[in-house]
Amino acid sequence: MDKKQFELLVQLSSLNVDEGEREGLIEDVNSILSYVNKLQELDLDSVELERDVVAAEAYREDEVVPASEKERKAVLENFPGKTGDDLLEAHAVLDR
Repeated sequence: MDKKQFELLVQLSSLNVDEGEREGLIEDVNSILSYVNKLQELDLDSVELERDVVAAEAYREDEVVPASEKERKAVLENFPGKTGDDLLEAHAVLDR
């Protein structure tokens, strides 16, 4: 990865990277990419893919438990932004 590609990566990821850290980070990214390229060279045709990592019996059913009036009131009182009809307002995560 060259400096121009790194700058694009920094911009797309919305990271704040100090000028002094950039060279070291470029080296780190290149090291990671080199390792990934090495992994891609592996012949995995004879390796069977593991489809289920967690046994099916390990799953549990989702259970809906309504909040008590006391819990609901505590959340509404402590939430930083809310509308007049008790809807919760959150600040925007993405500026774009």
